[in-house]
Amino acid sequence: MANKFDKFEETNKGNNTEHNKGNKTEHNIGNKTEYNKGNKTEYNIGNKTETNKENNLRNNPLKSKETKQEENLTNLSDESLDDIKIREDVEEVQEQSWFSDYKLLGVIVGVAVIVLILILAIPSIFKEVPKTINELHQDVLDGKDDENNYLYNQYSFVRIGSDTTGYMWYTQILNPSTKIKYDIPLHYGPKELEDIPVNGDINQFLQMMYVYNNTLSEYSEFNINETQFPNLAYFSFDPNSNNLDLINLAHHEIRTNMMQVLDVRLLPACTTDQNEACKKIAVLTCENKTLPLIVFNDVNATTPTSIDIKNNCVTLNGYGKGVVKAVDRLLYKMYGIMG
Repeated sequence: MANKFDKFEETNKGNNTEHNKGNKTEHNIGNKTEYNKGNKTEYNIGNKTETNKENNLRNNPLKSKETKQEENLTNLSDESLDDIKIREDVEEVQEQSWFSDYKLLGVIVGVAVIVLILILAIPSIFKEVPKTINELHQDVLDGKDDENNYLYNQYSFVRIGSDTTGYMWYTQILNPSTKIKYDIPLHYGPKELEDIPVNGDINQFLQMMYVYNNTLSEYSEFNINETQFPNLAYFSFDPNSNNLDLINLAHHEIRTNMMQVLDVRLLPACTTDQNEACKKIAVLTCENKTLPLIVFNDVNATTPTSIDIKNNCVTLNGYGKGVVKAVDRLLYKMYGIMG
């Protein structure tokens, strides 16, 4: 009995061992390991990750929705960042454009101001400095003459003035007593007066200007300083003349010249007493033979301008501006510039 049992147990032990060692081990090592390694591992690596993600989304709708919202939020966040960046770039470009526009405007304004300054400054920069009257006279003496600057009988004549103020002819005359050279202004140059005839000799008139005691009692109220101006002469005119404005101009021109250059004071007189203005001054005509006298004689428009000299009396015959021309012609005669 013992032997059977032992034999049976031995048989089971053998079989079990064989079976476990053979089949079970083989199964575990072969099939199970192969299954785990082949199928299960492959399933985990190949399919389980992919399947789990898809299954989780299908099996958990809430989680799927949150995931989609998270993805949308991520996309929205990305889009917002792009939009912000674009907006910042646009604003920067606009700011740069605004600054560039104002900068360009500033440059344009600056250039315009500079151009305006140059336009205004160029005439003054290149404007010729006017010559002095002495320089003009010297140019004439050096042979640089033209119609407005010329040499006449060794005297230089220059025309100075403007269209607004008018023009005057200047020449230089030496005062014989003081030896001072004066620039005397006259309305007409000698070339313009060559057609005015002078009849008679001027010498007696000139000599009588320097005779003392030519003062008349009618001029006592004039307070004449005979010490300063001892030499006297007279000019006489018709107070009822229609040409008084030009007669006054002519009188001023000859009086200024005679006082400045010849040291002779010229006093007014009338050719008639038929005017209240002549009540306090002398009435003088060429009938007076003792005083140096210049008489303004109105003539009609058809009578040419002329000068008649008879002893101590000089008669200026002129109409309108002809009176002024006659005075200038007489002065050129007295200065020895014209014959």
